[in-house]
Amino acid sequence: MQTEWRQVVDRLIGATKGAAVVLRDVPAKPVIETVAVSIEGVIASGSGWVSVDDEIRLLSTRLSELEIADVPTVEEGSQQLSRDLSHAQESLTVVTAQLRQETELLAESTSRRDGLEFRVEALEEDLQRHKDAALLRRLGSEHAAVIGGESTCPTCQQALPDGFDVTLTPMSPDESIAYIEQELRTFRAMYSDMQRVIEGQKVKVVGLRDRMSQIQRNIRAIKQSLTSPSATPSVAAVAEKIRLLDRIELLKEVQSEIFATNGDLRARAVQWSDNRASLRALAEQGRSRQDAAKISFLQNSLREQLRSYHFNSLDPDSIDISPDTYRPIHEGFDLGFDLSASDMIRVIWAYLLAFLEVGLHFSTNHARLLIFDEPRQQETNRLSFSALLDRAAYVNAREAQIIFATSEEAETLAGMLRGRPHRLISCAPGAKLLKPVQ
Repeated sequence: MQTEWRQVVDRLIGATKGAAVVLRDVPAKPVIETVAVSIEGVIASGSGWVSVDDEIRLLSTRLSELEIADVPTVEEGSQQLSRDLSHAQESLTVVTAQLRQETELLAESTSRRDGLEFRVEALEEDLQRHKDAALLRRLGSEHAAVIGGESTCPTCQQALPDGFDVTLTPMSPDESIAYIEQELRTFRAMYSDMQRVIEGQKVKVVGLRDRMSQIQRNIRAIKQSLTSPSATPSVAAVAEKIRLLDRIELLKEVQSEIFATNGDLRARAVQWSDNRASLRALAEQGRSRQDAAKISFLQNSLREQLRSYHFNSLDPDSIDISPDTYRPIHEGFDLGFDLSASDMIRVIWAYLLAFLEVGLHFSTNHARLLIFDEPRQQETNRLSFSALLDRAAYVNAREAQIIFATSEEAETLAGMLRGRPHRLISCAPGAKLLKPVQ
């Protein structure tokens, strides 16, 4: 739902870029109330902003005035053309000054945004450093203090004063993490606000540039009219009509897109609200005995396989399945840098195969199909790989299909498969496994 919501919003943003329209009140994430969806388009006008609807009305009024009046000849409109030329040249001077000012403001905002981005990156790095230190402390490390910012060398135990001892009661590691997280939320919010300001300024700059181009074209048309024969229709009047028609048509397309997007997002807001209510109802129901049995079976299968695959980074019996994410965890944390690369591969084998086994023992939506592509990564022990093939052959006999794609040596692989139900398809080096049907 969130991805689809973002796609609808992005489509609207793309449709308005060429029209110098700024979108207001755009919900970046799904909302549950339809009244919260009220996107509005505005256009820079002088020193302020006007809505797309108001701009269309103003342009339509001007077009109606031009259409009611006959197209004047150069002779009839020479005095008016001279006044229009003077006014256009004054407008060009004003718009040029506004464009210069907005460009400078955009450059200043961009610089501030970049500073905030640098600060966010520094805080993220500092937060990760403190979290790493906290984890090392929990695991019993004696040298986590240096990572956490304390001033003792872990090698020679020499003091490393940094001149920042301003308090006798420093924050605890958990307090430091909470403080940095709060700072990070604040600076991320400031960054997002500045990004929105920049987007508005960019649209305003584009609008001023378009306005400047329009005035320059109008000046050229007026000058062309003033140098044309007296009986020739005014080129400036005709060009103005065409410009107004094109602009009104473009803004009406944007207006229609905004209207359609508001309707689409409101319908999705209703669906999002229904989905959240359904999820809450599921949470209130709790897990059934069948659900608990599936999780228990998954966990037992995972541990049993890890023992057979010679997993030794941790005690296999200390690895659980999270009741919230259904991922392997150890002491409440996702498995990560605690494991060696080869043991992480073993966990992946066991996890995928355990899910398949759950699908065979219970009523689930598993397709009963599992595909391994080069499973013996990180040069995992061949005894472990042989145990995986043995387990897979046992599962395969129970009406599930398991496919291995491997570059293991043919002789070694044949020895591992001996006595186990399988079908071996060998390909010569460089040959294609999938070939056109003759």
